[in-house]
Amino acid sequence: MATVEADPVLHADEQVLDDGDSSRGNDAASSTQSISSSILSYREENGRTYHRFREGKYHLPNDAVENERLDLQHHLFLLTFGDKLGLSPAAKTDSKVKRVLDLGTGTGIWAIDFADEHPEAEVVGIDLSPIQPAFVPPNVRFIIDDIDEEWNYAESFDYIHSRMMTFSIKDWEEYIRKIFKALAPGGFIEIQEVSGSILSDDGTLTKTHALTKWFTLLSEAFVKLGGAAIEFDRIKSIMEEVGFVDIVDTRFKWPLNPWPKDKKYKELGTWNNANSMDAIESLTMAPFSRAHGWSREEVEMFLVEVRKDLNSPQIHAYNPISPRGIHFSSPIIVITLYRQDYSFKFSLFLEFKMKLSQLICLPAHAAGLVTATSYALNTTDACDALAKEFSSDVIYPRTTDFYYDSVYWSNRQSEVVPNCFVTPRTTQDVSKVVEILTSLEAPFTVKSGGHTAFAGGSSIQDGVTIDLQHLNNITVSDDRKTVSVGPGNRWRAVSEVLDPLKLAVVGGRAASVGVGGLILGGGISYFSGSKGWACDNVRNYEVVIASGEIVNASAETNSDLYWALRGGGGSNFGIVTRFDLESFEQGDLWSTSLIHPGALNTTVIPQFQNLTVNGLPEDADAHSYFVLTYQPDFGGYIALTSLYHSTIPSPEESMPPVFSSLSAIPGAISNATIVANITTHSKLIDIPYSSRQTWWDITVSAKSASFFTDIVPLFEARNAKLFEAAKLSSVTPFLVFQPLSVNILKAMQKNGGNALGLDPDGGPLMIVQLSTTWVDPELDRLVEDSSQEFISAVESMAEEQGLDNGFVYMNYAGIGQQVQKSYGEKNQQRLNETMAKWDPEGKLARLWPGYFKV
Repeated sequence: MATVEADPVLHADEQVLDDGDSSRGNDAASSTQSISSSILSYREENGRTYHRFREGKYHLPNDAVENERLDLQHHLFLLTFGDKLGLSPAAKTDSKVKRVLDLGTGTGIWAIDFADEHPEAEVVGIDLSPIQPAFVPPNVRFIIDDIDEEWNYAESFDYIHSRMMTFSIKDWEEYIRKIFKALAPGGFIEIQEVSGSILSDDGTLTKTHALTKWFTLLSEAFVKLGGAAIEFDRIKSIMEEVGFVDIVDTRFKWPLNPWPKDKKYKELGTWNNANSMDAIESLTMAPFSRAHGWSREEVEMFLVEVRKDLNSPQIHAYNPISPRGIHFSSPIIVITLYRQDYSFKFSLFLEFKMKLSQLICLPAHAAGLVTATSYALNTTDACDALAKEFSSDVIYPRTTDFYYDSVYWSNRQSEVVPNCFVTPRTTQDVSKVVEILTSLEAPFTVKSGGHTAFAGGSSIQDGVTIDLQHLNNITVSDDRKTVSVGPGNRWRAVSEVLDPLKLAVVGGRAASVGVGGLILGGGISYFSGSKGWACDNVRNYEVVIASGEIVNASAETNSDLYWALRGGGGSNFGIVTRFDLESFEQGDLWSTSLIHPGALNTTVIPQFQNLTVNGLPEDADAHSYFVLTYQPDFGGYIALTSLYHSTIPSPEESMPPVFSSLSAIPGAISNATIVANITTHSKLIDIPYSSRQTWWDITVSAKSASFFTDIVPLFEARNAKLFEAAKLSSVTPFLVFQPLSVNILKAMQKNGGNALGLDPDGGPLMIVQLSTTWVDPELDRLVEDSSQEFISAVESMAEEQGLDNGFVYMNYAGIGQQVQKSYGEKNQQRLNETMAKWDPEGKLARLWPGYFKV
């Protein structure tokens, strides 16, 4: 992703005088309506007219005054972009785009200009109001529609243009996903937005100004009306999560009046002032009357002072503007067209095949992938055989759905591309898929949440990816004690169902983590102190085994398989198609995040270690973890201690007593307390998509505080090498301590215990986790090597001090770590025996490379 700051800091023109006060078809979605009297009619409110169709969704008027302003604003964009209609390659006059969609087209002026420049293109404009002119170029048509409704366009678009929608979109994530689905492979989206803020570089705009008060009230009004502004960076992160690539973010400044010295910005200020003076009433009247209950007279009186601020050359304020040119393309197109730009020296692809001799990122799975490559013809046959059986649920390359399914949390997973995806809809479908693939000896993998960090974890080159996205049922039993969850769910979906019922399960803490991966690897939870890990709270697994047979595994039925699935990994024993989870009554959670300067780690870490050893065993409703990370915005390293409690402290306590020693440490930069449901908490700690990721871990005894402070210099030294190599490229390292207090270890022993081999008598323990996110593929080898060296150094330190335990937590493990071996010889042997019983021909071991094989 590139961010271009197009405009410098602006300097005021001291010669500017104060102007004083101024107070003046097939593409049709199901909800689309034809041009009829109901569409063409308007509604009058406070002397302005508004759209009648989907009345009240858009809060600006649609009368002649507003239409003239929209055309003026279009000129302002042209002036900003150097007389260009956009910054995307698709907006160039010589581009060959065929189908173009203009969202929120307004008067249609952009669509008409684009159609004039590109007579070969078909341009479609969408808006709630029929205010477009009757006489337009023959290659333009307008549809009156609500973009919040389902989109059902028969053909995809090569270029989608979205401008000034910030107060109109209720769900930006859904909006961008719709855009993604509507784009043709290789298509472009350009979003041109004004920031949800008015800024001043020199502090001349203060909180006491009417302009600041106006903007605060306006923002509050739109929040109440369901159309709050969204910050630039949030839009970018959503785009990354959805799957857009090659994001270019160029930022501009629009002065609010002609206060700057620079001639260009003075002209921009003149035009923006005219735009703002015309817009101020349009923007204010409906939101203030509808959300705040103001009368028309109250609004007009208030705006007199606001206009004074808009016109004052002593207030050096501006609107931040950010058009984003985003290129959505398939991995194939990226690699072939941009290989030189992105320097794919990993050599993961050669004519779209994996060149195994240079496969440096998957040493632990090289053998499995060699086997997979040798069966390439079988896989092609398998895709065709699956297509005959499942028709539309088999997805081939070079289709929009294929690119969408290729999106993973870690970019490295997306670099491994299957011959096809199959998306079964029922357990019986999964059974049939397994029968077909194993009969043809075709290699495959299984994708649930797709949360594994390294390439090949839940992706496969030249094989078949079984995507369980449609197995997303969530069912609560009549007695409220069991929740059945499909593996196609993310934890956010589960909590969104359970929160209104005041129920919970022992599940993931981050919203986008997949259900299957978390449970089958263990599963740390907010509730682990009293209930153990997620795998300890599964009543029953529904599993499709290697033969295609559907079986159930519980403490009473197939108990050996039940035990193995509790920590034994997701690619060894079968495909789990349903988890029956123990549920319990639970309301809101309490949490606080203490952020201290990194230099205080020698004070914070001993208190955190004491919490692990002494505090958590005394209060099983408490949960915590510690993170040390480098954050330039905070000036360097910061120490974050996250504290959770499943009961809300009394007003007199303000904080659960178990955390009092940590909260008493002085010097905190931030101390934010939240009382909210599980869904809200999961969103706050969610991990963004699209960067490159690696996670490594090792478990040690928690009995020595000095051991954990001694790790910090090793962490900082490792990072210094990374920062030097990365130069300007983004690298973010995290050192995380996750407690395994004695009460957690005891809770893991219920229902016959799990496969992890953790003994309460060996506690308390601490998982030492090293995580890194980065962007540049050229850093892959250095990041992985330095991660392995760091974990090895920590393990050696622990052995020297008699603090070693050796357990490796699968869900945080790095490529090449011997996870099941760390469970102990006895448990590893038991896992091998279980696998041999349920897969006697070794089909899963042979055909499913997966991750962390027994």
